[in-house]
Amino acid sequence: MQAAEKILIGQLKEGNESAYRFLYDDYYTPLFHYALKFVEEEIARDFVQEIFYRLWNQRNTIEINTSLNAYLFKMIRNQSLQYFEKEKSKKKFEDSFKQQVCLEELYYYNSENGIRSLIEKEVEQQFQEALNKLPEKCLQVFRMSRFDGKKNHEIADELGVSIKAVEKQMSKALKILRAEMKDYLPFIIFFLS
Repeated sequence: MQAAEKILIGQLKEGNESAYRFLYDDYYTPLFHYALKFVEEEIARDFVQEIFYRLWNQRNTIEINTSLNAYLFKMIRNQSLQYFEKEKSKKKFEDSFKQQVCLEELYYYNSENGIRSLIEKEVEQQFQEALNKLPEKCLQVFRMSRFDGKKNHEIADELGVSIKAVEKQMSKALKILRAEMKDYLPFIIFFLS
């Protein structure tokens, strides 16, 4: 290590902001371009910022046995390696999660409980919760129409109301269900048809 570097590191350890600013101005661009060899621009900027942040916060305990240049570039290299390890772990977790979902889908698809997949199970659960939010008259008309297969005039006769009243209740029920099931609308068409 050169004498000038030793003086600069000594000043940094003492908390000299001018020494820190000199290091930052002198090394930011080369470190950034070095980081760009490994990662995209935004991450490279984050790496360099993190290095200078650590350099300042850990200035009292810093031990540099090589040149300052080698030390800083090694920090970038280590940060890149840590980043790739983390990304690899994240990808491994995501792949594992996707695989688990696929296995659960297969399990439910092959089960004897009548539910063919997790998606259908979730849609059915959401649909039941939405049905529970219907006012009593709406629910009654909806069940008679959709589950019992009755025509509007049959429902009107059975309930002792006008066909218009049945249509109004049915329209209200569908409006509420569509609002409650908006995220599941492509799946719920089966239930509403």
